[in-house]
Amino acid sequence: MSSLVLLRTPWLARAGQSPLALLLGTGSLLGIGLPVAKLGTAAGIAPLGYAFWSSLLAGLLLLALGRLPAGRGRELFRYSALMGGLSLLPNCLTYLAIPHLGTGYAALLYTLPTLFTWLMALAIGWEKLSGPRALAVGLGMAGAVLVLAPRLQLAAPAELGWLLVALGSPLFLALCNLLRKRYLPQGIDNAMLAGSQLLAGALTLLPWLLLNGGLDVPAAGMSWLGLQVALSLLASLLYFQLQKLSSPVFLSQLGYVIMLSGLAGSALLFGDWPAPATLLGVPLLYLGARLLARSA
Repeated sequence: MSSLVLLRTPWLARAGQSPLALLLGTGSLLGIGLPVAKLGTAAGIAPLGYAFWSSLLAGLLLLALGRLPAGRGRELFRYSALMGGLSLLPNCLTYLAIPHLGTGYAALLYTLPTLFTWLMALAIGWEKLSGPRALAVGLGMAGAVLVLAPRLQLAAPAELGWLLVALGSPLFLALCNLLRKRYLPQGIDNAMLAGSQLLAGALTLLPWLLLNGGLDVPAAGMSWLGLQVALSLLASLLYFQLQKLSSPVFLSQLGYVIMLSGLAGSALLFGDWPAPATLLGVPLLYLGARLLARSA
């Protein structure tokens, strides 16, 4: 695929066909974006403006890298129009909540999409209730609780409202996991799929920003926005490759990897180190991912 030109060395090519390797790579890139988003908004970029510019610029770059087969433009447009706004909404909710809750609480939200996706897939008949898959989801949730247990108490009652707003993020992520798999166009490379979806999401935000402001990017925020664009571009390429190779429930485990890498980034950049006991949850998260991959 033209969008996978970065995967030319043998070991990278093998990783590009490994759902577990793609899961770890994509989730790590997205998780690093959480503290970067906090730094960008702290530098004066409005949260929704931050989401708009990072999606717009990454989307345009990806479209320039991709190739669209003849006669597939209308199909790609329909898919992008459906998924663009839905896919951007979880990021917008997270970016809005981060200044009020911090990256630790934002990372907490990414523990929930696996459970929500699994329950939705069971409800519509895409998943069958089985012991190994239930155990895998349970291990992941148990690991997430151990990792984030010290962070489950809010510092102030006022933050509860922002937490409720941010809970929309995992709900929409779960819905997107199912819709992307159902309507994903076949035979279109990952750069075109990712770029068109990011661009559609950015254009969905534009009317709101034109009416209410938030498009300004202060000079102090330029470098953080540039880093976010690079992270979004790479993560989007890997994400669509992962989507093609895995089930919606396996894909939803991105939340766990995002959580861990987001906490690690928060610790390194802000000194917000997790308690040593939280590390006990990491093996459970990994075991859950391995078991879910094998039971697919």
